[in-house]
Amino acid sequence: AIMFYTFQSKLFKDQLEEDLHFEILKSELKRIKIQAIFFAVLTVIVAYVHFILPNDLNHIQRLSDQKFPMRGLLIFALIAFLFEILIYKLLGIGIKKRFRIPDVLRFGFTFIETSFPTILLIMMVQSFDPAVALNTSVPFLYSIFIILSTLGQNSKLSIFTGLVAGLEFAFV
Repeated sequence: AIMFYTFQSKLFKDQLEEDLHFEILKSELKRIKIQAIFFAVLTVIVAYVHFILPNDLNHIQRLSDQKFPMRGLLIFALIAFLFEILIYKLLGIGIKKRFRIPDVLRFGFTFIETSFPTILLIMMVQSFDPAVALNTSVPFLYSIFIILSTLGQNSKLSIFTGLVAGLEFAFV
């Protein structure tokens, strides 16, 4: 009777861990959706500034002496948005089919996503004085990405996000 009870509790524990994993992935979907919305809004704003806003009202180009790569920023924002949509779709399929997403992939996605603010910051440093670029709101994106990483409910993933953000910020 004891062996049967141990076997049952092991099955229950495995099922509980499996269910918890997929609930965590559902929470991760929320994080990805927030990031996708951010990049969609960024794409629309950059497209407006680049294609519609008159040059005399474009303060970004005026402050950078026409050096800021608006088209590059537009392409970057669009790629970041499409990346988030792709991850959202893949994760959704994985949840529906109850496919366990390897942690290596989750860390890889996190590394790529945490590198988005670094790319923006590099674009700004190349166009503006570095002191000006570092005093914009772009470095604060790191903290938003770190906070959003807690939706993944994995402390190792959040610590990794913080380390990547810190190292990449120090690199810039």
